[in-house]
Amino acid sequence: IFGGTAVVNDAQEIGKNGWGVEDAELDSFSKQFPGSQLRVDHSKSARDIIGKLHQGSYKDGGIKFVAELGDKALAEKVQNGYITHVSICANASKVVCSVCGKDTRPKRTCACEKSHELIRGLKLKELSLVAEPAFDSAKIVPMSFSAALNEALSEEDKVEEVKAESKPDKVENMSEKVEAKI
Repeated sequence: IFGGTAVVNDAQEIGKNGWGVEDAELDSFSKQFPGSQLRVDHSKSARDIIGKLHQGSYKDGGIKFVAELGDKALAEKVQNGYITHVSICANASKVVCSVCGKDTRPKRTCACEKSHELIRGLKLKELSLVAEPAFDSAKIVPMSFSAALNEALSEEDKVEEVKAESKPDKVENMSEKVEAKI
């Protein structure tokens, strides 16, 4: 299990693809994360589906996520910091100019200088582990089991880091909390 930031709404950060995402899009977009696929390099092959997203939430101007990674070799690369970025694959119902608001698809109809494209009406397809993300802020944060659990629990149900063999009563209590949430 790991977490991270999938996208940040930062006026300073325009993706390498020339796109930006407005704040109004991110909250509803984050609700599409749970249950979505985790892949490698936006591959369309079933062999490259390596996990799934458990959580997505709009916090601190960005989408934070928690994901399960079922590929042991890739999990080790994430844990060791060899793979550090993710990238979102989504369909947009509309793409507009950041200055004048005119549609830019299928053909750009404005001549605005110092503009970029804003994507709207996003529909999540998948999140991928990548070497080179469109947004540099799309980073992975490896998490311990209890840190990942705390991401999923409400504030009053947070747990402390425990070792199963040393405090079985605390581990059993955590299991009860998780089952109550599921």
